[in-house]
Amino acid sequence: MLLTKSEAAELLHISGSTLQRRMRAGRYQFTKIGEGQYAEVRFTYEGLGLAQPKPPIPEPSLPDIDAVAEVPDIRGPVALSPRPLTPEESDAEFAARYKAGVETDSAGNKIDGTNERFQTKGSQSLLGPVERDATPIPKTGTAHMNPALLSDYVDPNFAPLIQRNPQTGEGFTRSGSPLCDGYSQEHYAADMQAWRRSGGGRSECEMEQAIRRVKENMNRSFPR
Repeated sequence: MLLTKSEAAELLHISGSTLQRRMRAGRYQFTKIGEGQYAEVRFTYEGLGLAQPKPPIPEPSLPDIDAVAEVPDIRGPVALSPRPLTPEESDAEFAARYKAGVETDSAGNKIDGTNERFQTKGSQSLLGPVERDATPIPKTGTAHMNPALLSDYVDPNFAPLIQRNPQTGEGFTRSGSPLCDGYSQEHYAADMQAWRRSGGGRSECEMEQAIRRVKENMNRSFPR
């Protein structure tokens, strides 16, 4: 590849006059094109003492969309898909039967959280049958910490700093609260199963909390 004087000066980062002086001093090799004092000259990378530039790498061409083979679907069949609702299920009568625990939704779930198709797994989503843990995990703010760093940690070599609440049992509720002493986890699970079969609903504690919230809202909205 041949270069003009301006291209050679730009590559060498020098002016045209400096290039002219170095040409007269024989520092650069060049070739004259034509005859006479003002004939044009051309340079090569080797004559300027520069390395020959590498050719640019061609950009990869995109494949033809029409020529790409169709990718087979490897996901397999869906584990649980909802069935379409019938006209009878789309009215208020079906809603009343569902609230009464007679009808189920499209996944087979009843309002009390049970599912006859998956009796040991309870209510299911469209993701498919999921086995539930037999023992609930307590929801505490320190569950991720090292037990030895907690204040209620019992060192086997020393007496406990904080005595265990004698009214607290070993099991836990669905929300992570400890059961009362003498109320086993098996007894709690059996009571919850009977409660779901009877149609569910709020417990006395939940109803009491709801009543208190209503009273507090009324007192704030209508102060005396």
